[in-house]
Amino acid sequence: MSNFNTSDKNYHEYAKLASSAESLIFSDPRSSLTVFGTFGEQLTREIMHLDGLGDWELNQKARIDKMRYSGNGYPDTVLLALDEIRRKRNGATHDNQFIATKGEALKIDQKAYLVWKWFLESFSLNDVPEYVTPVDQRNILKSQEDKIKALEEKIKQLQENRPQITISAEERTRRRKVNVQFAKKHPLNEEETRQLIDSQLRNAGWEADTPRLNNWKHQTEPQKGHSMAIAEWVLPNGQRADYALFKASFSSSICAP
Repeated sequence: MSNFNTSDKNYHEYAKLASSAESLIFSDPRSSLTVFGTFGEQLTREIMHLDGLGDWELNQKARIDKMRYSGNGYPDTVLLALDEIRRKRNGATHDNQFIATKGEALKIDQKAYLVWKWFLESFSLNDVPEYVTPVDQRNILKSQEDKIKALEEKIKQLQENRPQITISAEERTRRRKVNVQFAKKHPLNEEETRQLIDSQLRNAGWEADTPRLNNWKHQTEPQKGHSMAIAEWVLPNGQRADYALFKASFSSSICAP
């Protein structure tokens, strides 16, 4: 039983694509991450179309940024999940040293489910069942490759032929309310908050990666020629600042807790 189902026929192909990714978690985690990445990209394009944002031919990072700054109030948990799906897909597709594990694929399955749940609550009013951890189906599902390619092509055709949408003020207000309520029910945890801040710092030109660039955990120090945002910087009094920002010239700014 897949976590990606809907009674709304407009979104059946997205559900099938995500279900295909989910079915590959145990047999081929790398392919699972790649297909989840395609699901995230295609669903983001659909969101931008439905909300009248346009420019959905941008790359996925630019699409997510456009959603973030659109003023539509998309929940941070959803945007962060889309970005993590994007990054894991890039690793699985382009980085030969990237190790795709079942654990990583299961984590992305949960992120994709979160996005799917929000999407259906916002755009179809479907009730979404609670998430169920997938089970190993390798003995049942031998190959999904042809099915996935056919789904990707069908989604592409549907997107190319869809009509222009006019969104009423009442519908925009309803969607914003859904976004607010969803964000309240699904707040960022500490790890996700760090991921969000790291992403914002990277967008501003800093090297930021809390698990790696961390003074308290790894005694990370600034490096000449690098503008670094070092997490959990230990202060002289023993307390930790959330981040210490070191410009390439070694001047610093402390973001206190």
